[in-house]
Amino acid sequence: MTEQTASSGPDSALVVRQALRKRVFKGALACLDGGLRAMPCTIRDLSETGARLRFGCDWLVPEHFTLHVEIDGYKLQCERVWYRNGDCGVRFVGERISTGQPRQQIILPVLSSEDRAASEIPSAPCQSVTMPAPRRVAARSTGFGRRTR
Repeated sequence: MTEQTASSGPDSALVVRQALRKRVFKGALACLDGGLRAMPCTIRDLSETGARLRFGCDWLVPEHFTLHVEIDGYKLQCERVWYRNGDCGVRFVGERISTGQPRQQIILPVLSSEDRAASEIPSAPCQSVTMPAPRRVAARSTGFGRRTR
């Protein structure tokens, strides 16, 4: 994520990025030591050249690591650019490597309460069912293994 700052006035700054970022919300793993250790994270912004990651805890994020995105079926070598309050900006330093078939992603539309009520299948009227009365358990007598006072 290369960014350059160009100022046209004393108080204004224009940020020019190398690639357009897309806002996403994907789970991923930051893997170290060849995959022996992993830190869970969430990809918040994604571009062709880098990403913004959010770590749940105050992890000590290393300078270089591999980012595994299981839902899309790939992994990338990353270089940490900045870290602030659990968020981390990374630059992709290697090619995207396929790790298998991406998982099926299903995105359902959000329905209003009227649309939801109209789409539901009417159910058959409920039949009343009488439940048997609970049985009373007789008091236990003292026997083997029971303490008596």
